[in-house]
Amino acid sequence: MRLLAMLLLAAISAFSVVRPASADLADDFLSGLRERGWHDTALEYLTVAERDPLAGPEFLKNLAYERAVTQSALARSAPNENLRQQGLVKAAKAFQQFAADQPDSTRQIEALSSAGSLYSELALLANNRAENLPDGAENQRAKLGETAREYLELARTPLTELQEQCADRLESLPKAAELQKSRGTLVSRQQLEGKLAESKFMLAKLAFETARTYQEGSRANRQALKSAASAFADLYSEYEDKLVGFYGRFYEGRSHQLAGELDKALQAYLDIVDQPPIPNRDFRRLVTRAYRYRSECHLASNEFDDAIDECREWLEESSATELTDPDWLALSFQLATVFEAQATAGEGGDPKRLRNEARKLYREIARHPGEFQRDAKAKIASGASGRERPAIVRTFEQAYTEGKAALEQMNSAKIAANIAKENNPDSIDEFNEQVTAERIAGVSYFRQATQLADRET
Repeated sequence: MRLLAMLLLAAISAFSVVRPASADLADDFLSGLRERGWHDTALEYLTVAERDPLAGPEFLKNLAYERAVTQSALARSAPNENLRQQGLVKAAKAFQQFAADQPDSTRQIEALSSAGSLYSELALLANNRAENLPDGAENQRAKLGETAREYLELARTPLTELQEQCADRLESLPKAAELQKSRGTLVSRQQLEGKLAESKFMLAKLAFETARTYQEGSRANRQALKSAASAFADLYSEYEDKLVGFYGRFYEGRSHQLAGELDKALQAYLDIVDQPPIPNRDFRRLVTRAYRYRSECHLASNEFDDAIDECREWLEESSATELTDPDWLALSFQLATVFEAQATAGEGGDPKRLRNEARKLYREIARHPGEFQRDAKAKIASGASGRERPAIVRTFEQAYTEGKAALEQMNSAKIAANIAKENNPDSIDEFNEQVTAERIAGVSYFRQATQLADRET
């Protein structure tokens, strides 16, 4: 592929004697390499681009920025985590260097944003690795926390500069009345306002991620969460009618929830879910997340019915396409968790019916790749245990309910048998026996239901 790209470059250069040099052609060539995933070749091209007759002044001025973009893409395709981490750090430093060397460039704002985002991404990766460690790995967890904090501090520098640059450039733009005369200036103002809001959100998020680097409930953890909640509250106050403001309110709620302040968290989430219906896809996704974490707060207080009613209502109002979205699947998994918890607690409902409701949700979640697919499959496998003894039914409703329960158990046992082929082959026969037993039970109950049916059924 690399040889092909170099030959292509030579061919394009050969035609330059009859075609005027244009930065657009160099841009197009670079974009073509990236689209094909040839990031190493793109990086090689950028090292010799100064000799390319098709590269115009503007393209050459931004060479360092394009190198940083390519380095970040190349790092993400690295074969192991260490190389990926080293590459992302190198790219972040390159973005910062470009921003320092080219303060008047139109790409400076993007470079600062990219540097902050890359450092934040590295911190997030370290935090996620720490959370996934098994119990007993406290030393390794603490080291990862230190690593994450280092990246978060590195992110603070370009993000603070980004905020200052956006504010200064906005201040230097013409006033509102004059903006109407210049479409380009109006667009510039809108872009700068967007980046300013982004920088404020990302700076607030640093405190939230910092809290995750400390042991839950520790003094440092609580202080970081308090700082994050305050920063997100300010963001919501400033951008109350904008999506970024609602995201600020959401993360304010998450900060309160992680600090154990459930009432404050519930109120923050309520300010999101209580908004009039908005067709915006991103906002509906945020509402779904707010419902998920409201459910967690309700569950922590054993408010099972509140959690179930809210989740059900939102899921029923959602489209079929939305229900397969990762955020909606996460909400469905949370609802299934509530059903199981209520069944175990023995409060407010028939435990058998509640567990059947949970199994339905687990089966649907297991059909879609994502964060909760593996857990849903595990729940199905562990829950396909069959019935202890046949239930005695005396009414149509009882027989019909038991028939449906048997059908649910049969389907769960089928899925469990398929999962067992890879994870636990020795249990396949047991699950197949459950399938047969539940099928026989289901047919029996449904036949009894037809016999017990009367004119009012």
